[in-house]
Amino acid sequence: MLRYHSLGGDTAMPGRLYARLGHFKFVTVFLGGQDRLLALEQKDQENEMMKQYLNKLCEEEAENIARKREEQAALRDELKTCNAEIVRRKELAKEQDKIIEQRVIQFQEEKAVCTCT
Repeated sequence: MLRYHSLGGDTAMPGRLYARLGHFKFVTVFLGGQDRLLALEQKDQENEMMKQYLNKLCEEEAENIARKREEQAALRDELKTCNAEIVRRKELAKEQDKIIEQRVIQFQEEKAVCTCT
């Protein structure tokens, strides 16, 4: 696909456009009035297509960002729930340790009383 460029300055002459064929390679293309109009229309169409493509990419990116934010919110909620469960289990383990300690002390006291009599 040829890309047409006006190089400006002294090199831009009426009826002359420079077509880019590859990297840094320009070829002079002489165009009549009708051909210039067609080239401009084609350029406008290409610009419009690029604009639509970029808009589509922006919309897709916005959707991806929104989806990722929802996923992050769900993960944060799950993390909160898991952390709350961990805290609850630690508290439960502390309570069970206290109960076991009290039972050991009670057992030792009972044993001390039994050995004294």
